[in-house]
Amino acid sequence: MANGHVFVISIGSSDRLDLLIDQVARSGIDVIVGLRGDEAIPPTGSLHMMDTAAAIVLVVGDPPAPDQVDPGRDGHAGQLAERALTAGLLVPVRLGQAAFPALSGRLAPVDLHDWTGGRHPELDRLVRVLHRFVARRHGRLFQNTGYNLGYPWLVERSQQMVSELRDLTRRAGQLGDLLLDDNRHTSDLITALDEVGVTYEAVNTALAQFMSAVRDTGTGTAIDHAAYHRLARQSLLEQIHNGRGSCTRIERIYARVGGLREALQAVASPELLAEADHVFGQFATADGDLFARLEELGETLTNEARTIEGLLITGQEDAARQRIIEAAQRLRPVEESVIRARRELREIQDRLGYTRSTTTMEVATVNFRTISISGGVFHAPVMIADRIERTVITAASAPTAELAAALTNLAEAVATMSATLPEDEAELAAHDLEEVTNLATSGENKPARWRRAIDGLLSAAKRAADAGAPVVDLIAKITQLVS
Repeated sequence: MANGHVFVISIGSSDRLDLLIDQVARSGIDVIVGLRGDEAIPPTGSLHMMDTAAAIVLVVGDPPAPDQVDPGRDGHAGQLAERALTAGLLVPVRLGQAAFPALSGRLAPVDLHDWTGGRHPELDRLVRVLHRFVARRHGRLFQNTGYNLGYPWLVERSQQMVSELRDLTRRAGQLGDLLLDDNRHTSDLITALDEVGVTYEAVNTALAQFMSAVRDTGTGTAIDHAAYHRLARQSLLEQIHNGRGSCTRIERIYARVGGLREALQAVASPELLAEADHVFGQFATADGDLFARLEELGETLTNEARTIEGLLITGQEDAARQRIIEAAQRLRPVEESVIRARRELREIQDRLGYTRSTTTMEVATVNFRTISISGGVFHAPVMIADRIERTVITAASAPTAELAAALTNLAEAVATMSATLPEDEAELAAHDLEEVTNLATSGENKPARWRRAIDGLLSAAKRAADAGAPVVDLIAKITQLVS
């Protein structure tokens, strides 16, 4: 059964069950019969075959006679069917008038109640659907790939991990306030916190990929089958793992000779130094703890895409739509918490980027200033203006005049858009602009960083509505020029 098999559960009785199984097997599909309607328990070892099946077929026959009703037996079959439904592997088939289990009853079954054993359009449809599941070859959700969004505690755990990282980051930032007159070590701390930042970005990118397929479904827009087909074949866990930061690097920056710990030891009380040791000790173990738990979110998203794809394969458009809407509701708080954590981290890093003195404090009270780009005049917050001016200078070093012009135009568009955004979101957009420009002009092949920056700008452009439209167009042009 190298190419996969399907697992059959039946409820009720039907003299056509064996005939149906034979017809499916004749089409080239391996069939394992796990639980018949007249059996109290599955045959020994059959549940293992369910755990590795490409699809689970639930066949409903006719209700048993009153003296043969066994609620325990039918309940066991129903539990197996609900388990298959949660994984997106259930294919319901009606051969008689017995009732489907509650949740699987939401699905429209393959209707063979009038089938007599010959050719039938619904039989042809069933065979096509099962061949698609077998060809997919990644239907083994129970044994090999963990859980999907049908298990809400996974989402709650992701939120908890983000919350714990935010707390550690805040505490590290507060310790960094002791070093604000020490440019070298505040720069080290900013670099250490970048490892948390790229982890947020990796999680945010995976969420954005999934949510981009989700967002319009609740408004009646047609489900993008191709998007779920692509997501079901990606490993978002691997994507987060490859894109996230290294806690080993944080530990080295803190503990090395001449590092952050030595700098804090010179200015902090014993209590604060102990606090620093605790905070950075937590960071040191996060590779196998906090960061690893966030990787699990990527696995959950991929499994959810496979579940939705399974519903779409069986033609269960309404059930898939409901599943997508529920996924959006469960993921939105996670998405928002990652965005807040990302924003808060940048605020901490920006604060640490100053060497506090009387002069700089006076400059910091100026909220806006004028900048000039290609003869145009813009008003922007000081920190945003600085980034945009640096970006324009960098854009001039692009390898072609066309790319230099496009990057300069993008800087203008982001400057205009920033006036319509809250200040913290405008700062994020300016940071992403600078990242895109640096990568485009340097020729560095860093797709994860590029994707994160592009997604950040597109997200800001969406919130800015009409003011963001030029940003979207220019990103498309620049992506073509650098590809």
